[in-house]
Order: sequence, then C-alpha cells, then structure tokens
Amino acid sequence: MPHEAVPYDRAAPPVRRRYARPALGLLAAVAVVFGALALIGRCARDDTPLRVGTPVAAGGLVRLDGAVDLADVRARLHGDGVTAAYGQPGASAADVIVVAAADTRPGGTAAKLDRFYAELRAHARPVDPADIRPMDAGPLGGVLRCHPVTYLAGGLTLPMCVWADRHSVGSVLALPGRTAFGTLDQLGALTREMRPDIEQAR
Repeated sequence: MPHEAVPYDRAAPPVRRRYARPALGLLAAVAVVFGALALIGRCARDDTPLRVGTPVAAGGLVRLDGAVDLADVRARLHGDGVTAAYGQPGASAADVIVVAAADTRPGGTAAKLDRFYAELRAHARPVDPADIRPMDAGPLGGVLRCHPVTYLAGGLTLPMCVWADRHSVGSVLALPGRTAFGTLDQLGALTREMRPDIEQAR
C-alpha cells in the first residue's frame, strides 16, 4: 500500500477546538514540541551529509531569540538538533517554532514520519488521517504534510507542518494567537520557504 494511504492513527472522536489564554496556549504548543524532540534527539548522526541549523533569517522570517522560552526544549535535544522561534521582521512576538534534526537511520521518509508520529501521540490526540494534507515539498524533495494537532495539555488545536527527506526530519508549528500562518496552506508555503535555510549541506 502506498505510504500516503497508510493512516498513522485511527480517527479520533470529534474534538471541540478551543483557544486558551496565550500563556496556556504557548505552554501547550511547547509541550507537543517536546514530544517531537523525544524522537529528534535520537535521530542525529555525526556522519550525515546535512547540517540543520537556525539561521538569523529563514523563509522571510527572523529568529526571535528570547521571544519564547525554549531552554527546556534545547536541553532535550542534547545537542543533536535545533529549535528556534521565528517571526516577522521588527515584531516582538513569534509566529512559529521550528524543530529540526538530521536523521540518517534506514527506512526512508516513510519510516522517519512513522517515528515522528509515534512520538507525537504521547503529547497530542491522534491525528485524524482525513486531516492530513500532503503538500508540495519544494526543491529539497522528500515529503511534506500539514494538519491540525490537538494537544493533551489544554486541548488547544494548532496547525503543524512536518517534513522528512533522506537526510532530515522537522516540524514547523504555528503559535496561538498569530494569524499570519494560521491556515495549513499558509504554513505549508512557509515551511517550503524555510527548509532551504534550515537544511544546509556540509
């Protein structure tokens, strides 16, 4: 069966989407990033031909150091991946959180996505396969898919895009209260634009 047709989880019961206070929403957003990091921190390999990074600018956004407290997130990476908040130039509030790591384990993009979603289940409700939207991955290739995720902490629902290619895996999560990338199409386009800046050949 083609990988695109394989559901990662059975469809979850309908969830009433609600947007909590910004502080609570941000904590919920970072909580799901932790779930991804539990995987990503184990993915990196020293012999990968790719280096992932968080440059000062990516996809037209700028890195906003200090806008979001990511100290605990970085600690979970153990130096094996990168994470940063990005926002519009001149703004003080971030629009997205980017998490990325090199992943050279065997199995191709399908296996990388399976591992990512297996870890995500510990922090978010099962992703309804009907909500997963495959997107054009752009010039770097691989697979890009976007969907809403509902976090166990607070029940907040936010858009997320996940990519995987033969060298890396990563996610771009839109933060609560920000509207510039609030739709899956907008976030997918942003992810395509950010990847060439985040993924760099050695």
